[in-house]
Formats: sequence, C-alpha cells, structure tokens
Amino acid sequence: MNDLMLSAELSAELSRPAASTGTFRVIAGLHPSDAALQALGLDSGLIWARARPPFPADLWRIETDGTDPQDHEAACLRAWQRAPFCLRVRIARYAAGEDRPTLVSEAVIGTRQPIAELEASLYHVAGLLLRAALSGAPHPAATLAPAVPKSRVVPRLGGALRQFGHRQAARLLTEEWSIGSATRGAGDVLLHGLPTSIAWAPTPAGTYLADPFPWPGTDIVLAEQMPLSGGLGRIIALAPDNAGVLRPQATLLADGAHHSYPCSHVIDGQVFLLPEDTGTGRTMLYRLHPDARLEPVSSIAPDRSLADPTLFSHGGRLWIAATDLAIGLHDNLCLFHATDLAGPWFPHRRDPVRIDIRNARPAGTPFQYEGVLYRPAQDCAATYGAAVSINRIDILDPDQFAEHPVRVLHPDPQGPYRHGLHTLSFAQDRVLVDGKRLALRPGLLLDKLRRRFAGARHV
Repeated sequence: MNDLMLSAELSAELSRPAASTGTFRVIAGLHPSDAALQALGLDSGLIWARARPPFPADLWRIETDGTDPQDHEAACLRAWQRAPFCLRVRIARYAAGEDRPTLVSEAVIGTRQPIAELEASLYHVAGLLLRAALSGAPHPAATLAPAVPKSRVVPRLGGALRQFGHRQAARLLTEEWSIGSATRGAGDVLLHGLPTSIAWAPTPAGTYLADPFPWPGTDIVLAEQMPLSGGLGRIIALAPDNAGVLRPQATLLADGAHHSYPCSHVIDGQVFLLPEDTGTGRTMLYRLHPDARLEPVSSIAPDRSLADPTLFSHGGRLWIAATDLAIGLHDNLCLFHATDLAGPWFPHRRDPVRIDIRNARPAGTPFQYEGVLYRPAQDCAATYGAAVSINRIDILDPDQFAEHPVRVLHPDPQGPYRHGLHTLSFAQDRVLVDGKRLALRPGLLLDKLRRRFAGARHV
C-alpha cells in the first residue's frame, strides 16, 4: 500500500467515529507492518488515547485541547461553549516512557458551528494532518507541554445561549461594510496598530464596500461593491473628491460572476490584478492597464475554488496565498508559486501550509519592514472578519513554510464600523482597511425571509 492510497483510506476512516478498543479509540486500517508507517516510526498504530502518558511503547496520538485524560467530545464541548471559540487539533508522537510529546502537525479550528458539525470538522482536519504527515511533509517538530487534565463538562445554559444568539444575529442582522483610509505607513501599523482617525467612504445606496487595495501609482482605490440583499459583487475604482472623500468612479470587472478582493501588485513597472472568483471556480490573473482595461494573463489552479487570492513576490519567485474552500471556509492557507506570471503555478509541497481559524485566510498584501516579510491574515474565530492578524514569515520556499503572529488589529470599539475588520493594505504612506457593522434593517430582513421561504418551497 503506497502513501497516497493509505492517506485516502485514513481520510475516509476519519469521516466516521472510530471504534472503541479498551482504553483506546483505534482508527482502523493502521497496521505496524505497513511500510509507510514503519518509515515514520509508527510502531504502535495511531490512536485517540484516553489514557495518560507515559505509554509502554512509541505511538502517535491525535489530541485536542484537554484530551488527556478525557476524549475529544469533551474538548469540543468546552471549546464550543466559551471564547475564544477555537479548538486546537494536533498529532503528537510519544516515545515509550516519556511524558512530553513531539509535535508532528497541528491545526486550530473554529467552534462557531453546531456541535455535531464541529465534531465532523475535527475528523476532517485530523485527516488533513494525517495526509500531510504521511506524504513526508509534516510540520516542523516542536515540543508540547504535557496536557493538563480537565474534568468532563456538561452543556451549560450560558454557552448554549451564546451560540444561539450568535446564529440568530447572523440571520436577523445585516452586515454593512465600508472601506477607510488613514495616513499611516506599514511600519507604524506593525509597531503601533491602527489609528482611530480613519476616514470612511460613504457607501452607495443598497450596497457595501469591502476589500480595499491601492491602484499603484495613483490615488485610486480598488474595492468590491456588493448589494446588501443578494446579487453579485463587482470590482470598482474609487477616487478622492476635492474634499478627499473616496467615491466610486468606474467599474473594472462585472461579467455576470461574483468578484471580490481585487489584489493588486506591481511587477517590472506594470500593475497586475488578481480578484477572487469563487463562483465559477476560476482564478484569473490580469494585467491592469492605465485605461482600466483588464488583460487576462494566466489562470491559477482552475480545479480549485480559491478565496482571497493574494499575489506577492519573495525570494526570486512569484507567490499566491489563498484559502481553498474545499478544505474550509476561513481556516486554511494554501500557497502557489511560479517563476513567470504566465505560469505554470505549482502548489506548495505542504499544502495546506496552515490550518488556523485565527490567522490563516489572507487579509491583504504581504509587506516588507526592515527586511522582514509580514502577512496580514483574518481572525475569524469569534465571527467572520472579526480582526486582522499580522504574521511574520520566517521561512518561505517551495518546500517549507513557517510564520508566527506578531500583532492583532481589532476594529475601533467606538468607531462606526466596530464589529469587524478583514482587509489591510498599504499605498505609500496610507493604510487602507475595511470595517463591518451589524444593523437591523427591517426591509432587508423581510426580503431575506421571503427568499428563504421561497427556497424552502422549491426543495
């Protein structure tokens, strides 16, 4: 059995609960005689262990926060009931007789979902981690502290009410986004955070604005314009009026498909645009001409649905960071690289290079400060687009990737858009952001209910 076949078997096995065997929950299909497992030194099978280390033999174990000595269902329940609404999943290797494991790989998943879906996500992500390990591309080894035993908890009324309130708010309230700008460079934002004096653009009636990026060499800002109730997003250009207020000037991309996240990047003096197009599953890279004409350059991963594709340069290569919606909505980072804009574009050897609801999904263009590369990422643990995490990239090449968060930017709690922040980009000495507010709009709510009931009748 080769690694790929074994990986597929494991992935399928992880989609359903494991069978109980004594004090362990054993995942079927793993045998010490398998060559692939022996190559990894996996002598005792892979287990959900309910016993405490040390163990009598070497083993790998799938763990969640607080797994030892409790099982993963209890860990899911604890994370589901309380902030920060995320759960760590990891594969740890224990040497015989040792208390402290070695980290093989890990992920952090969001818990803002029904408890049954959370457990399904746990199995799904565990399968992805296994696939990475069995393909010979595990995460860099690190030492974990011994798990802290915690008593089993039962559902609490407060936790259930918080989750219920979160779901009802999403149904009843309308998300309204706008874009803002302020005079502050990348280094100042990295060191000191966002200013409170952000100038917010007025939004055209019945729409919102999000995902701001500069049109390099101009004072124009590119953004997504989206109807508040249904409809499709399009890419527009906004320019400052005589008072410096950003106002819509032209439409760049509106072809009957949904478009957002107009990531811009300059290469050899030319401006390129990489917008999101998850509706068709096609991610197209364009050359943006001075007259606003878009010239197709290359198609990126046409078999994958990529959210927030972000084009940047590093180490003599072109890179694209994105979230693959087939893996998860807001919790994964995938990388592609090429030596030429026309491609071919190759996926990173360890894709997805990161699974973390707090800082994986792209949130703007990476930037340099004092010779170091930083990457903005979305923090979607509490809610979609809750905050922006700035990560310092430590290693980036076709075979390896490592980064760590250095600052989290939250929306101004006293500002007009205090409920979310999910894009950060820079234009010389200006910072561009977007902000979210939740508002009760009776007309939009009635329209939403009508569309929901109409959809139910046609099921």
